[in-house]
Amino acid sequence: MLAERVGLVPRVLRRHLTELVTAGRIDVDRRTPLPGASVGRARPLPTSPSPAEWAASIQTRDRTCCRLLAALALHAGADWTGQERQEDLARALGISVRT
Repeated sequence: MLAERVGLVPRVLRRHLTELVTAGRIDVDRRTPLPGASVGRARPLPTSPSPAEWAASIQTRDRTCCRLLAALALHAGADWTGQERQEDLARALGISVRT
């Protein structure tokens, strides 16, 4: 159900959950957040960050993921409702859809 809800295939979801366990964000049961776990930089965010502020607060493993979050934040608008097709995002970033 979780994979379906977040729009991932089960195999990819399991990989991400394993990374969250390794990073100390969730417990080994892969469901329980650990006390003090945070997302991104350890700095307080406003109660309702803008999409750009949220994207800037996330630490990614590579530059492409960072650029992708920034591009999505630009299209989201202040109400967080924007959506962008994969093909358009890939073209904007100069990468392939597969990447």
